[in-house]
Amino acid sequence: MSEIKIATCSLMQGSNAQSRQIQGSHAKPFTLGKVNDGNEIVHCLALLKEALPEDEYRKVLVLFLRLYARAKETAKHSARVCIISSNIGYRCNLSFEQSRDLSVSALLHDTGKVKLSDEILVGKTPLSSSQKAQIKKHPENGAALIVESGLLNAESIVEIVIGHHERIDGQGYPNGLGGSEIPLLARIISVADTFDAMTDSDRGYRKPLDKTSAQQKLWEARIEQLDCSVVKEFLSIEDL
Repeated sequence: MSEIKIATCSLMQGSNAQSRQIQGSHAKPFTLGKVNDGNEIVHCLALLKEALPEDEYRKVLVLFLRLYARAKETAKHSARVCIISSNIGYRCNLSFEQSRDLSVSALLHDTGKVKLSDEILVGKTPLSSSQKAQIKKHPENGAALIVESGLLNAESIVEIVIGHHERIDGQGYPNGLGGSEIPLLARIISVADTFDAMTDSDRGYRKPLDKTSAQQKLWEARIEQLDCSVVKEFLSIEDL
């Protein structure tokens, strides 16, 4: 059964969010070994189905499947970022609501890329300056799609998704936020997104880094680009 069929089947199954909330908010997420086992989408959707009411899970899944239909590898990247972010969030002792919003935002952080052309979205060559400018619109485009979806907590998710390409030094986009102006959950996703982008083997315009080299790059970026405390939490994950 293909990933897309598995995801569609999961849409028809109920959520265990109510029992999860009764049991507690800090169940440990999947280990990072699940990130590259070829089933990251299935693992990520299982994580979300545990955290969300059924109606909300369906809305998230519809948005995600729209991205999957356009760019399978981008969707798989988003699922890996969701798993990595959830592991970082677990170490940050987030509340249930924060953990839920982090997982949803991480899965949907690139959903705005569905508005890009195929040449940009699935191309394997370096991007031109004008194409890079179009790419930089994806946080806001994604925010608009999330609002349109009718998610009950869209305001919180939108704030996180819009902020995941901001930088600690204020040189990011789209709003040039810096330091604590950037929502914590966006700072977590930024670390996860950066690590997976560096180690992703499916980006044809450059070779992936091995984990050790990527960890070193993250450490070097902890002052200007990434939140130092979040980088430290990520690097302390045992099964990294």
